[in-house]
Amino acid sequence: MQQPTDLNEALIFVRVVEAGSLTAAAERLAMQKSTVSRKLTAMENRLDVRLIQRSTRRLMLTDIGAEHYERCRQIVLAFEEAEQALRRVHEEPSGHLRLVMPIEFGQRFLARVIARFLQRYPQVTIEAELTSRRVDIIEEGIDLAIRVDPGQEPDLVCRKLVSAPVRLLASPDYIAQHPKLQHPSDLANHNCIRNNSSLAHKTWHFQKGGKQIAINPTGNLILNNITAVREALKANAGIGTVPNLICQEAINQGELVEVLQGWQLPAGNIYGMYMPRRFMPLALEKLLDHCVREIVSIEAAPPVRETV
Repeated sequence: MQQPTDLNEALIFVRVVEAGSLTAAAERLAMQKSTVSRKLTAMENRLDVRLIQRSTRRLMLTDIGAEHYERCRQIVLAFEEAEQALRRVHEEPSGHLRLVMPIEFGQRFLARVIARFLQRYPQVTIEAELTSRRVDIIEEGIDLAIRVDPGQEPDLVCRKLVSAPVRLLASPDYIAQHPKLQHPSDLANHNCIRNNSSLAHKTWHFQKGGKQIAINPTGNLILNNITAVREALKANAGIGTVPNLICQEAINQGELVEVLQGWQLPAGNIYGMYMPRRFMPLALEKLLDHCVREIVSIEAAPPVRETV
């Protein structure tokens, strides 16, 4: 009759291999060396294989022992992660997190999302840098970088936080004083505020049903900050594209209206970039989940005002 599997033996076997000796493994496990030796021998006898060659100076894995170690190690890791997940249910996030993010997004992000997070988890502290520079996350010890362009960094984890719809907007006064827009080609008769920031599309690509058209906007104002574009639009300077996250309040208050409704612009994506870790800090894990929920709620916009 086959003897039942003893998971404790697997744990001891893994710890012996990692420690490199029975004595060191016993210390890590808080067990007697004789107990560790007995459990290891029992495992080999039950499996009828030699897993470790023992000598007075060293321990050496056999070929089959090396294969079995990898399997047992995965089992031990899975068990540790399961226990970690259970412990986190009762833990309160704490610690210090360093963040970097684009200036435009950060202004809104900090006010609406991070502030609420800190109210919920007061034991967490956050140090955030709003910048347009490309930060070396690993070199500078950044816990989380918010980016529009994730780039090619295979050493980092890239998690999409939210899709950022883009709208073509103008003020009601500007619309009332200029030729009516019915097609993207009509933009040639309007002052288009151009945006050369990382959050902008340099060419405006419109899509409606199966139709697609690309417009190279022209105008007398070029900015590199989306918040500035929004404010210029509110001041009747022209027509421009702004992500929904930046413009929704102005739409709700009637300061801006969407033009060319039915024609869609490509949405951008906002990503969270961070270093891979076996056990992510609970504060960072909670922050990422909170960001997704909160930003999505901000993006859940009510119907926009109709243009005249």
